[in-house]
Amino acid sequence: MKKILIRTHGGKRVGLGHLMRCLSIAKGLRRFAQTTRFDVEWIVNEEIIPFIESEGFPVTRSERFSTEEETLFLLNRPDGILFDAYGAGNPYLTFLKSKAKTVIVIDDNNDQYASRDVDAVVNGNINAERLSYNESFPQAQRWLGPAFLAMKEEYWESEEIGAPEPGSVMVTVGGADPLHLMESLARALEPYPHRKTLIIGPAFEKSETERLKESFTEGYDLVFSPRSLKPLIQRSEVVLTASGSTVYEVLRLNRLPILFELAENQRQIACILEESGIPNLGWYTHLSSARIHQAILDTVQNKGRLYEKCRALFPIFDGQGVPRIVEKIEALIA
Repeated sequence: MKKILIRTHGGKRVGLGHLMRCLSIAKGLRRFAQTTRFDVEWIVNEEIIPFIESEGFPVTRSERFSTEEETLFLLNRPDGILFDAYGAGNPYLTFLKSKAKTVIVIDDNNDQYASRDVDAVVNGNINAERLSYNESFPQAQRWLGPAFLAMKEEYWESEEIGAPEPGSVMVTVGGADPLHLMESLARALEPYPHRKTLIIGPAFEKSETERLKESFTEGYDLVFSPRSLKPLIQRSEVVLTASGSTVYEVLRLNRLPILFELAENQRQIACILEESGIPNLGWYTHLSSARIHQAILDTVQNKGRLYEKCRALFPIFDGQGVPRIVEKIEALIA
């Protein structure tokens, strides 16, 4: 038995992306490990503890990343630590290395940390192999690119994908909406005549959720905290989404995304996908109702041409990133 400690955070302020990919790997350690049994425990902030407890994992609360966390490790000496968060600082990675033989960092843009105390770095984004990880993590194994993308478990298996509902559009900004962008995106689609599905994530502020309920009733489907986006993506012909993890789910299901950028770590991803033919509206402050509406119309009207242009992208996202990560963790920690 080997113990893995997952150290991450999430919620209304920072979103749920770090949490969700860590959950995927945690579930994968249960399912795909071949030679080693893994006991997975977590240290996270209070806001996301219910997500972890609902999956049956033991969890400890900590609201900040600090090198003074000694008490959290008095009874918890893991064999490996999986770390996924921004802004903790390089000394924190050194602190984690003092608590476990193996430290694995999940990263996005190679702009947060530089440390010789990291044993492996994971980045499943499409731009990962363009980043200079040999300089920032010189001692680390590098598990990079979509082959190591930690997708949710509903995307692990291949299956027949049916036809979408003609003209239907899904809109998502992620599990949280700290920029309160959903309302303006929804208003941009008011003239659009086909089904419009708005995804209201579990970390949306209550006041925003109530406002969306009141403002968008007729002509819209509001879906609150869906357990999975998969059936909603499958029924949609086009998905308007930020350039984060959801865009990979859209491509996994052979659907056409229209991108916008909400964070710096999404800009390189959006740029590469745009080079491959995916429509990109750019930075969120440059969005306008007219541009959004026209992009939807153009994408639906030209979907055949866009599918052909993007055809090489779809098989890259094969849903097998988690099994590959688990295999690497087993070899590293054994």
